[in-house]
Amino acid sequence: MKLTKTHREQIVAAVMRNTPMRHKLSIGERIQAVVDKFITERGPRGIRHLWKDKEFGRYLNRTSHNAGYSRTESSRFYDSRLPQVSTLYGLDLDGEAQTEIQQITDEYLEEMSQREDAESKLHAALAGIRTRKQFIEQFPELEKYAPEEITADRTVPAIANVMATLSKLGFPADKAVAAA
Repeated sequence: MKLTKTHREQIVAAVMRNTPMRHKLSIGERIQAVVDKFITERGPRGIRHLWKDKEFGRYLNRTSHNAGYSRTESSRFYDSRLPQVSTLYGLDLDGEAQTEIQQITDEYLEEMSQREDAESKLHAALAGIRTRKQFIEQFPELEKYAPEEITADRTVPAIANVMATLSKLGFPADKAVAAA
């Protein structure tokens, strides 16, 4: 069976989905935990207890921004790979929280870079493989990601019963003339 571009992309996607991230929590959850901790421990006194309160916390003036802007002053940037973080409007994180967020984002971006590198290497390796058989021979450990072998289905009702239906109608015509 021939491997198509779609098959190759499906293989790469499945392999990358089964390649675990280093941390159980997502980067968004980890950064939000740092922001929440800062606000509840070192934020303005009047709102510390309200930040996580479900009933009254919704009345706080919240904003969200890309996590790249929560890094230390010298390395702030927007990166679409980083999540949005909910924070209190007008509140600037202190150096300790910024440093912790920078460490989390740096680890995450390094891991993403490594994953992107592995993904591009897998794409390159699959580019030279033309058939399912070659794929399994080249990567036996990835056999479970190989597309299923497709065989022609000769039992499709539209095909299987065509001749029987035509025979009932008197096909072929010259056979009917000969019988008369």
